[in-house]
Amino acid sequence: MVQLCVQGGRADARRLTSALGIMKGTHVLSFTAAIVWALLIPIGIRGVDFARSQHIAGWPSPSQMFYYVYTPIIMLALIVLAWALAVRWLRVKVFTATFNALALLVLPVYLLAYAGGV
Repeated sequence: MVQLCVQGGRADARRLTSALGIMKGTHVLSFTAAIVWALLIPIGIRGVDFARSQHIAGWPSPSQMFYYVYTPIIMLALIVLAWALAVRWLRVKVFTATFNALALLVLPVYLLAYAGGV
């Protein structure tokens, strides 16, 4: 990287620094979204296991398993995939930032129904 900056002059150094700043923001947003959705996975698993141990009739149904366990796993997988693509190809960073922002904006709606809609 240093060699690129020295050979290319000031314009390349500024462009490189700007690109690194944008990628840093993308990494922070991706990391935040991944951690939040990852924390919901053990909570959902424990909730399902607790209900199963209480022998509640009809609980957990397949749709409840999907909502409480599989949805956070799918969201986490999509966030990590978008993050990995953004690391590999810089042109994907806009998509990654938009997707991760939407993943965080959808979270309150998801948690509203997650907590029973109260």
